[in-house]
Amino acid sequence: MVAHYPSALEGVAANPALPAPLLLRLLAQDEDPVADQCLAVHHPDTPEEVLMRVYARLGGTRRDATGDPRLPLRRLREALGVVDLARSAGGNPALPEGDMAAVMDRARVPA
Repeated sequence: MVAHYPSALEGVAANPALPAPLLLRLLAQDEDPVADQCLAVHHPDTPEEVLMRVYARLGGTRRDATGDPRLPLRRLREALGVVDLARSAGGNPALPEGDMAAVMDRARVPA
């Protein structure tokens, strides 16, 4: 088994107080999978492309991605129309109330 020693980059990526401009500069410099994962786990403003890379690497995690409240709203709305993603997207806490009501209306759930 090979030991993994965290780099300074990974430590910075794990800091939830990381300012957005620094985050973007960090991403421009390095696409280290471990740093990506640290950003995705710890940073509330992780860019969409990093989230999608992390979920893609985890495998089978499109469904998990649609449940992540950081997913951009346009992606979340697209997922509502995909059969195997709709449940996860419908349960996403970032889904606006109006969109939730529309889902309920389409399903003919009484108010």
